Amino acid sequence: MEKSLRSIFLVILIAISAQATVTNSLERNQIWRVNAATDDQLQDLKDLQNTKTVEMWRYPQKVNEPILIHVPSEHIKFSENYLSDANITYKVTVENLDDVINQQKFRSKRAITNLDEFDYTVYHRLEEIQEWMNLMTDRFPFVSQQQIGLSYEGRPLNMLKIQKPSSGAPKPIIWIDALIHSGEWVTSASLMFIWKEILTKPQYSWIIDSLDWYIMPVLNVDGYVYSWTFNRFWRKTRSITGTSFCQGVDGNRNWDSHWSEASSPNTCSSTYHAAFAGSESEIRHLMRFITEQKEGIKAFITLHSYSQLILYPYCYARNTYTPDHDEQHQLAVNMSKAMYEVHQTVYTPAQGAKGLNYLWSGCTIDWIYDKANITLTYTIELRDKGTYGFMLPPEQIVPTGEELLAGIEVLATHVLNKH
Repeated sequence: MEKSLRSIFLVILIAISAQATVTNSLERNQIWRVNAATDDQLQDLKDLQNTKTVEMWRYPQKVNEPILIHVPSEHIKFSENYLSDANITYKVTVENLDDVINQQKFRSKRAITNLDEFDYTVYHRLEEIQEWMNLMTDRFPFVSQQQIGLSYEGRPLNMLKIQKPSSGAPKPIIWIDALIHSGEWVTSASLMFIWKEILTKPQYSWIIDSLDWYIMPVLNVDGYVYSWTFNRFWRKTRSITGTSFCQGVDGNRNWDSHWSEASSPNTCSSTYHAAFAGSESEIRHLMRFITEQKEGIKAFITLHSYSQLILYPYCYARNTYTPDHDEQHQLAVNMSKAMYEVHQTVYTPAQGAKGLNYLWSGCTIDWIYDKANITLTYTIELRDKGTYGFMLPPEQIVPTGEELLAGIEVLATHVLNKH
């Protein structure tokens, strides 16, 4: 097919599918790994994304950078023909998405009444994560639970505070959150694993003796529930955006730092920034909490997947660095080295926009640095680099957590030496 004819066909297809979204029924849907070898093929992939017949997990940015795409069953034949006409190579990495998702959701249905029974090798629903938090506060007298607000749909936004009594000066605080993007399940799973390790193994006692911690296993609670019940790859919140068919806002584009400069105004986009900064209940409550506690918080980590990156500000511009860039970068390098030593998994340290190779304004770490004045602020993108993407197999939860723990140890040491 000539490129001009394909372009005309795409215009027609875009018009037909403009109001469509990728189906929530995942039976016989597939995941493909595609690669553009030329600039023309890169443009072809961008055109394909605009048809909304497939869902690309990473926006096509440069040649020879493989990306994963979610191909609904009804669009498989079209996608095959389109990629063939464009001479774009692809590989089917998941033949039947529904089967794989059901396997990842499978686990014992019995109630968990003891922390020792909790299974860290599977993914857990929101109510099970909440039960884990309850059991943590029951087991450890220095662990408490705090609600910082309510989500859009009225669910509590709960965090754990790990604070051993101290007679001296207030200890430095480190914050870690997960699941601002609700389809990134490994973030919460690995966060729970590392805290099981820290709280139960003597070699990590210094981490809680010398520092206080705030951890939030699920920030986007509404979206996380939706990812279990309707759409495994749901990313955004679940707020009403003013349209009848598209809901939600990208929480990592909703912070009041260069808001809307490099994010989408389209309500149906997965990176929609909302009508105004801090519009989302989840983000608004967290901004308020951090503002109130910012004098004590010395480091801030927000967990994402996937890409295996350790990112620091800024996200909104490629060649704009903070005055603390040298320290931020060197600590990221040191964390990366420690994480590599565990399973030889490479986590690349980088400035936010350069690491992901695109601009993303209104992001968490830019606000944390600029508005909360917390120097050591990082987005850690966990496993993997695109083999499974958001569908990371449960057997990789513990290895991912072990790598994360190694990085957190380096961060904790740096904070103690500095403060």
